[in-house]
Amino acid sequence: LAAEVLRSALSALLGAARPHLDWPAAGVFSAKVVFKTFIVIVCARSLRRRRNAALAALRMDARNDVLVGSLALLGLILERVGLPRVDAILAIGIALYIAYAGLRLGRENASLLLGESATLERQQELTALAAAVPGVRGTSALLAVWRGSLLHVQLSIQVDPMLSLREAHAIGHAVETKLSAAPDVGPVVVHVEPQ
Repeated sequence: LAAEVLRSALSALLGAARPHLDWPAAGVFSAKVVFKTFIVIVCARSLRRRRNAALAALRMDARNDVLVGSLALLGLILERVGLPRVDAILAIGIALYIAYAGLRLGRENASLLLGESATLERQQELTALAAAVPGVRGTSALLAVWRGSLLHVQLSIQVDPMLSLREAHAIGHAVETKLSAAPDVGPVVVHVEPQ
């Protein structure tokens, strides 16, 4: 998107092209700006609650659409008041911003896609959730790794060695269910061991 906006801006600037946007198209751009602004706000609120690479990408895409749509509307206004070249100059700045935002998003989320471990704080929260399940006497060997926008979790729990296999399995299943209920957790594997 950055390359296309930059190419169009330079072509318009070097060719002295004037922006051509009629009022019905301006209405469509205005509606798009309002809708995409709503998406940016919703994604930002969701991202405050939990980290999610897909939502971050959606927010960035919507924000870029807001900038490009706003630029188109500003270009229309500036062309109407006799300043058509300012549109192309503003577009160069927008192209640079879009490139920067895309690179930043890629850098921030590459670790999620490559299997970064959850933060120590999040690992402790998951361990505490597991330890709170009735029948769990201890926990160890927690592994929580990002795979896209979800954590894949493996955990060993210790239970009373006098429990039947069925009872121990039920406790392990309860831990899996409790951890899986967290919005950032995907697959959970619980290993049950005698204490």
